[in-house]
Amino acid sequence: MAKTTCPFCYRPIKARDILFVCSGRSAPGMPKCRRAVDPRRTEETGYRGAMRPVFTAAEAWRERRFAPFGGGDLANCPHCRASSGVRACPHCHTPLPPEFAEATSPLIAMVGAFGAGKTVYLVVLSHVLRHQLAARFDAAIRLTGDAQGGETTGVEWWQNNVRAVFDERRLSPQTGGALDGRREPVVFEWRKRRRGGTRTSYLSFYDTAGEDFGGEDRARDLKYLASADALLLLLDPFMLKAARDEAGIPADGRRRDDDLLVAVESVTTALREARGRMGKRIDIPVAATFSKIDAFFGLLGPDHPIRRVGPPGEFYDEAAGADLHEHVRALLVDWGGHTVDGHLRTNYRDFRYFPVSALGEPPVGGAISDRGVRPLRVEEPLLWLLSKFGVVASRKPR
Repeated sequence: MAKTTCPFCYRPIKARDILFVCSGRSAPGMPKCRRAVDPRRTEETGYRGAMRPVFTAAEAWRERRFAPFGGGDLANCPHCRASSGVRACPHCHTPLPPEFAEATSPLIAMVGAFGAGKTVYLVVLSHVLRHQLAARFDAAIRLTGDAQGGETTGVEWWQNNVRAVFDERRLSPQTGGALDGRREPVVFEWRKRRRGGTRTSYLSFYDTAGEDFGGEDRARDLKYLASADALLLLLDPFMLKAARDEAGIPADGRRRDDDLLVAVESVTTALREARGRMGKRIDIPVAATFSKIDAFFGLLGPDHPIRRVGPPGEFYDEAAGADLHEHVRALLVDWGGHTVDGHLRTNYRDFRYFPVSALGEPPVGGAISDRGVRPLRVEEPLLWLLSKFGVVASRKPR
């Protein structure tokens, strides 16, 4: 099994422990199994929808003269005796994608402070994934799983979020607090043809509410950080007074000058305690991503490197990314954020700065511009992280 962490509950999985889910068809003469709320799944993920019962391979029904499943791929439900090949996580009971056992699945935790725009960013990134990146990398990318981001189905999540932003031009509601630190993540399947076959990867994004990281105690409770392979840390530049002044953002009493550093320190504390890295630098790659960069377009000018995006290729451009990192770092220092930069350099082995604009220009009164959504660089933090796992190629400097 290539990956041993569930993309839905972030708990380690042993191949021999993976469960089966009843198919619901039932054998001749047997009553069908009914759907019901699974308390274990609700406890682990917050999912409250009904599902078919799960069972272990040892519990599967067998005829006395033969076992009606082979190689562990199929098993008969002990209640209705229907054959099933649907597998489920032994911890959260969430059905797993068909090729999960053979796939590489980087788990990407997306965290940040209140007001950083995580939900909108994830919605726009999802749209870019399914449309622009699928074409750019000649990949098949789709939502997978029977629940996404707190919605009953992936279709519902797409309708309630992506359509709201792109078609109705209204902002998604802010993410609510997680249920005991749990909410269904948004999981994408990335299928790419390679020499000798097809490689499938599952990208799992967990969108935390800003208040979940408002204090150390609650940050410690988000156990999924212990299993995350990478961190997309979304930062609000408006937490820095100099940045607010440059962008003409009036004081509203909700932001203090040290809020950005406090938010980053809270995430670092949670990561250290979750991963046991006390006294050592954290070793997962971290994309420190500044949102709302469109508020500074007028100051940067059209020719600033942050606004110049090179031609896309089927790779992540390492040299361009390193250059962009330095330009963002310079902005951060100019805004008085040298303590944030020092914290990241001291506490993380591998981090990179990114500037992104999910919408293309600031919304007015909660409404998106009539010009529509025009994202800038939203995919670059993800591509850098994926290049770390070999999901996408990295073009190195010559």
